[in-house]
Amino acid sequence: MKKIISISICLLLIATVVPAFQAQKVKENDLITSCNRADWNEMQKLLASDGEAADLFGYSVSVDGDTIIIGAHQDDDIGYSSGSVYVFTYTGANWTQQAKLVASDGVAEDNFGYSVSLSGDIALIGAIGYDDYKGSAYVFTRSDTTWMQQAKLVASDGAPMDYFGRSVSIDGDTALIGAAFDDNYKGSAYVFIHSGATWAQQAKLVASDGAAEDYFGRSVSIDGDTAFIGAQGNNNAKGTAYVFTRSGTTWIQKTKLVASDGEETDSFGCSVSLNSDTALIGAYGDDIKGSAYVFTYTGSTWTQQAKLVASDGASLDSFGNSVSVDGDTALIGAFGCDDKGEDSGSAYIFTRTGSTWKQESKLLASDGFAEDEFGICVSVDASFALIGAYHDDDLGSNSGSAYVFARPGLDFEIKGGLGVNIKITNYGMLKSTVFNWEIHVKGGILGMIDKTADGSVDIPVGESKTVGAGIFFGFGHITISVKVADVEKAGEGTQFIIFSKVK
Repeated sequence: MKKIISISICLLLIATVVPAFQAQKVKENDLITSCNRADWNEMQKLLASDGEAADLFGYSVSVDGDTIIIGAHQDDDIGYSSGSVYVFTYTGANWTQQAKLVASDGVAEDNFGYSVSLSGDIALIGAIGYDDYKGSAYVFTRSDTTWMQQAKLVASDGAPMDYFGRSVSIDGDTALIGAAFDDNYKGSAYVFIHSGATWAQQAKLVASDGAAEDYFGRSVSIDGDTAFIGAQGNNNAKGTAYVFTRSGTTWIQKTKLVASDGEETDSFGCSVSLNSDTALIGAYGDDIKGSAYVFTYTGSTWTQQAKLVASDGASLDSFGNSVSVDGDTALIGAFGCDDKGEDSGSAYIFTRTGSTWKQESKLLASDGFAEDEFGICVSVDASFALIGAYHDDDLGSNSGSAYVFARPGLDFEIKGGLGVNIKITNYGMLKSTVFNWEIHVKGGILGMIDKTADGSVDIPVGESKTVGAGIFFGFGHITISVKVADVEKAGEGTQFIIFSKVK
């Protein structure tokens, strides 16, 4: 009879606890504690293996996964300002130069490397000076560790001083190339697609309301079938960003974005970065300090989600001159910042939680100096932030450099649910990808809960995995102790039979 009563009580508890657990589902998954992700660390300073004065190495940068490309458009290997691009790869401990790229037909003043974009094993490189500044762009592909030039791209209607290649962006088999000076500085952008071993022009994009000196194409970014194109000169330099979408092989202008508080000379659209349903748009002239705007796509509409400004912004910082976004992380350059001397430069990390953005970190070069202009260009991908400083003088006046910053080695969240679980993310900076972990749970009525679980998990850089203590039984307040690698954290929660609610 006592067993039947006990079973009935347990069933009643489960019936009443489970709905309460479901109602608190969001809270149970809240982050209880983690490593301090604000401490982005300078990982390495990159220099060209053969760098010389006035190369301007670091004027353009792009990072994708474990590969970095850096432009040095004033390098003189082929002729004065013929230009070059350097490839670096991450070995798990540091970044090493894998290749130096030059155009197969490069000549003096081509400025090869003025702009760069990387997508996996494909690099797109702008050369604005080609053929009296008609401009061109080159596609290089990697096989194993070898890079080869695959194609040279030129506009079907190119003319001198178009500056085709002023900006470039590549995503998979689609390349987007800006020509900001085309047609009396109205500007344009060209789409090329890859089929087999051939690249062909698919479309020329222009603003529906384009006017002289709009500089449409000053900045470009593409992700899938969506293209963002900045026109910083539009409307007396208030600036605009245009959104184009592709259906089949046809591109159409979908919308035109402006800042909610835009004013003349803000130069909104001087920089753009698109990642999935999030776009980041710079306005380096805003309030003389600069700003950046986040737009998100919901349903069929792009709407402004936030305006980002530096917590310590000052006049002529040029915050927003360069931007990059990846998921919930935004990287914004401010090359005019004076922290380490006039125009030494800086960059800011912002992160999003829900729909709220906050400044997480301000990045400075450890050896920054006046006029380095650290932050002239930026690129962020998962664990790594890449920042150019093209006026750095390590290898001679204005030889240039670039800096890699990385998130802390790991981050973990303690979550409730069936038992207690931890979600571990590997952000790099660690030589090993294998993490030892331990979860210890104590408490409950009469202190009857005493559960320990441990193990190891292999997590590639930039990825997350969840491990747990398994199902255990109990009721009442619990304390949770977690250790991942050398990081220890503690938290509290409540146990409801087999469910854990984390505060």
